[in-house]
Amino acid sequence: MKVEKGRRSRGFGAREVAVDFGNRVDFSDDTLLHGRLFPYVDTQLTRLGGPNWQQLPINRPRCPFGTNQRDGHMQQAVPKGRVSYFPNGFDGNKPDEDKARGFVTYPQRVEGAKIREGPASFGDHVSQAAMFFHSLQPWERDHLISATLFELSKCESVDVRTRMIAQINRMDHDYAAKVAPHVGVPIPAAVETPPVKKAKSLARQSNRGMR
Repeated sequence: MKVEKGRRSRGFGAREVAVDFGNRVDFSDDTLLHGRLFPYVDTQLTRLGGPNWQQLPINRPRCPFGTNQRDGHMQQAVPKGRVSYFPNGFDGNKPDEDKARGFVTYPQRVEGAKIREGPASFGDHVSQAAMFFHSLQPWERDHLISATLFELSKCESVDVRTRMIAQINRMDHDYAAKVAPHVGVPIPAAVETPPVKKAKSLARQSNRGMR
């Protein structure tokens, strides 16, 4: 947003009122401001009437950009392509960040390098799913396997089916082995899976009396 002193706004409602307030460059060293990163999004949802406020003229980038966001209130763009997720096997796996010219957090020297990095647990996408699966009763697992087979058999792309089976295999090899042959995908080799943990409360049979 360009600010000029001594000039009255030519569109107060479309500019000053509609501008969003949030993180534009990178995280500040100020721990108080760290907390504002969370309420800012909720603020825009309420103050500007819903999602997609980034598409308002005062907020959107001037350079060409692309996202996987679809629909929602105030949606102004008409997206192209079949997918709304990343990674995907269509459209060259785009849009994607430009790793050569895209934004990179400045490695400021403090006591070591200051970087933006999540904990290793952020990369664990299978432990919770594995606990849920192992906590089910045998008949519940069979029901889940049948449901997976039914839904995955409707997928046209062999590549998507193969990657889905690979994800299931990371959680439980027997689960993947029972689904793969019925969706035209080779049974993958067994890989290291999370330790078996169970939570009795996750089984539907254990919650039969709950409302």
